[in-house]
Amino acid sequence: MKILRYVVWLLPLVWGLSACGSDDDEEEKSQGPVKYQIATGETRDIGLTTVTLLGTVDTPALYFTEVGIAYCLESNMDNVIRVKATAFELGDNNRSYSVKISGLLPDTTYVYFAYMKDNSGILYSANERLTFRTKSPAGLLKTGSIGNVTSNSASFTCHISDQKVYDELTKNKQTPLFGVAWSTEKSRLTIVDEQFMANMRFFSFDGGLETTVKFSRLNSSSTYYYRAYMSLNGKIYPDAVKSFVTLENTEVDTGKVPEGVEAVDLGLPSGTKWANMNIGAEKPEDYGLYFSWGETVGYEPNESDGHSFNWQTYQLCGGTYDKMKKYCTKKENGVVDNMIVLELEDDAAHVNWGGGWLMPTNEEIEELCNNTVFERMTLNGVYGCKLTSKTNGNYIFLPAAGCRFMASMYDQDEIGFYWSASLYADTPFCAHYFGFDMQRSYVTSHTRYYGLTIRPVLEK
Repeated sequence: MKILRYVVWLLPLVWGLSACGSDDDEEEKSQGPVKYQIATGETRDIGLTTVTLLGTVDTPALYFTEVGIAYCLESNMDNVIRVKATAFELGDNNRSYSVKISGLLPDTTYVYFAYMKDNSGILYSANERLTFRTKSPAGLLKTGSIGNVTSNSASFTCHISDQKVYDELTKNKQTPLFGVAWSTEKSRLTIVDEQFMANMRFFSFDGGLETTVKFSRLNSSSTYYYRAYMSLNGKIYPDAVKSFVTLENTEVDTGKVPEGVEAVDLGLPSGTKWANMNIGAEKPEDYGLYFSWGETVGYEPNESDGHSFNWQTYQLCGGTYDKMKKYCTKKENGVVDNMIVLELEDDAAHVNWGGGWLMPTNEEIEELCNNTVFERMTLNGVYGCKLTSKTNGNYIFLPAAGCRFMASMYDQDEIGFYWSASLYADTPFCAHYFGFDMQRSYVTSHTRYYGLTIRPVLEK
C-alpha cells in the first residue's frame, strides 16, 4: 500500500475547518516541540455510497487517544465529519489503519485527510488535500421498445439493469426517482440545467425490476421522441432518445357537441381553447352534470337521480381506496399501471361531446390560472367566477356548482369544483381539480369518487 507521509507539528485546526462528531466542543490546541507523524493514505473499494480510506500514524499509542479519517464534500468544506479508526495493522515503524465510510452521495467528490487526537487537541495531516469521487449510477435505467401504438396512445417498458446497484442506493436511503420526457420536437429532450423542456412524468417500479409506462392523449399520425431518465440528488441520468409514430385516426366523429357550445380563445400560450359551458349544460350559467373522476356517465345537480357517490359505486376501484383498478402509481393503493392522465375512453368530455373536446390536464388548468384574471361574478342570478384573458380580453364564466358526495349536494352557489384529466400521483386515490371560492381560485386534489363538474377544452 502506497502511503503519502508527512511530518507535522500539533497546530490549531488546519484550513480553519471546524470538527464535527462527538467532539464538537473540544478545543483544538497547539503543543510544544513534541513531533508527531500522521499521514493520509489512498482509497480502496470506492462504491456508489461507500469507500474505504487509509491512514498511518508513527506515534506511539501512549501519545494519542484517537486516530481516524476526516472527510467533507468538496463543495462544502465547512462541514467536516470525523470517523474513528478501530483496527490497526502494525508495521516496522508505523501503524496503518483503514476506515470504511457509508451513506455517501453517488457521483460526488469528497475531500479527506487523516487526524490524530491527544489530550491537548486534534492534529490533521499536513499533506495536500486528497480527494475521491463516488461511482455514478448512470446506466442503471434502461428503456425497452415501444408497443401498443394507436392513434392517440403508446406504451414502452423500462427495467433496472443492475439490482445490486439499485439495492445499494435504496439501502443507503438514496432512492432515485424515475421518469420519462417526451415531445414531438427531439431538441426538447436535451438536458439543460438538469431538466428537460418537454412533457415530463414520473413512474415507479412497484418493487420489481421492470415496469410499463403508457402515453395517452397523443396526436394521430405524429412522430414522438421520448427519453426515460433517473433523477437522484438533483442530477438527471438519462437513457437514449427513442421515437415512435402514432397511427392515423380512423375514429368517426359522432358530432355530439351540444348546440350553443363555443370554443373560447383566451390567448393562452399553448393555443388551448376552453368551452363556454359545462358538460350537461345548455347555457354558460348551468351547472351541468356531475362525474366521478374517470367515469363518463354524469348525474344531475340534485339528489333526484338517487345516485350515491362513494367507493362502493366508483367504477375504477374494488370498493375501497386501496383497490384501484386503473390509474395507480403506488402498490398500497391498488394495481400499479403508472398512468396519470385519463385515456380517451375514460375522458367524459371526449365520450360525451366528441369533436376533439377533452377534459383539461392539470397543466392546462394552471396555464388558465396564470394567464387570466379571476373575479367573482353573478350571471343571470347564478354565482360563479369570471376568468378574463390577460392578452385579448375574452373570458369564460364558471358557475359555483359545488359537488356531490354520497347522496347529497354540497356548496352549490358557493364553491366551484372542476375535474382535470390528471391523477394526483403522490396520492393516487385522488385527482387534480380546479376550484374557486369567494376569495380566490386554486388547483388542488380531491378524492376520485366525488361528483364534480367538468369544463372541456380543445387542444391546438
